[in-house]
Amino acid sequence: MTKLFPLTILCLLLICSILSAQSPIGHLTITTGIGLTPTYVGKTAHTDIPALSLQAGYRISRSFSMQGFVGHSASSSTPKAFSDGIESQVSNKTTAFGLKAQWHRDFTDQLEMYGGVMLGYATYKLKEIDLSNGKEIIRTTDAPSPYDPNAPDGQAIFGGFVGSKYWFTRHISLFGELGYGVSILTAGFSFRL
Repeated sequence: MTKLFPLTILCLLLICSILSAQSPIGHLTITTGIGLTPTYVGKTAHTDIPALSLQAGYRISRSFSMQGFVGHSASSSTPKAFSDGIESQVSNKTTAFGLKAQWHRDFTDQLEMYGGVMLGYATYKLKEIDLSNGKEIIRTTDAPSPYDPNAPDGQAIFGGFVGSKYWFTRHISLFGELGYGVSILTAGFSFRL
């Protein structure tokens, strides 16, 4: 999975470069963000890697753009002993990627509001680690387990989002976004190329 993440980012940037070379309409925007809320919340969950996201978008018209996105986060549980006496910890690495359709409304030259829909795919890498030796525990389907060993490794995701950008210059903005992804609330910077 760690080799897939940089490859996905490279492909998104390549696609956007090709789109920008083929059409003079609009502009290319690269957006980087960090989740202000964790991907997984609960009493026993803590964040190992905060939700990080990268988007590459192309403004097709004054009020519409398409974006490719990728996001990643890693969380783990607090250690817990099960009925078999093994003290273990569960780690979960989540990666999501897909497309976003955004509708924009410029209120001033500097302030922009947007909203849209996204469609993508999320992968989950769950591992239960034996804390006494650091090895992964593989449980049978009928054994007590802190997670469902038959859960899928990934699934299609879709949702909506709203956000705002404040452009400090013609090329750099601060953004905040509320919506489904690797974090419910994300903030970061956008760079218009």
